[in-house]
Amino acid sequence: MELPLSDLYPVNQIVLSGQVVSGRHLVQIDEVPIDLTSTELVALTDLVRARVGTEHGISSLPSLESKNNVIHTTIWRLRRALDRGLGLGAGDRLVRHVLRSRYLLAVERQAIVIDPSIAILVPAVLSERVLRDLLPSADLAMTEW
Repeated sequence: MELPLSDLYPVNQIVLSGQVVSGRHLVQIDEVPIDLTSTELVALTDLVRARVGTEHGISSLPSLESKNNVIHTTIWRLRRALDRGLGLGAGDRLVRHVLRSRYLLAVERQAIVIDPSIAILVPAVLSERVLRDLLPSADLAMTEW
């Protein structure tokens, strides 16, 4: 199930990297820096993994705790961070609620770029399994983190 082009948020490029400034993780969306907490970055990487790695692109955000409304609160915070960088409403248009605790990153798959520097976030922020999903061709045995 592919989203119709009219339903996608118009993004040319989303870049996930290992860049950290003042304890916040920087992602770039069309060259606009968006700073995220570790938890918000983990949520975004789950959304990216689903968007790139599955036909439907829907994520249950498996890297987050599923109790005490953690998923919904994290998504709310991620959307607000996106709004701060891209303008009011961008977060809701980029991160769509699908069903219960399932969400979709509403961008074209080709817009997503994973910089190999993201490996430095393992194991403090991202798990090795997440890294393997994000960079399947990387030789993780040779990566220093």
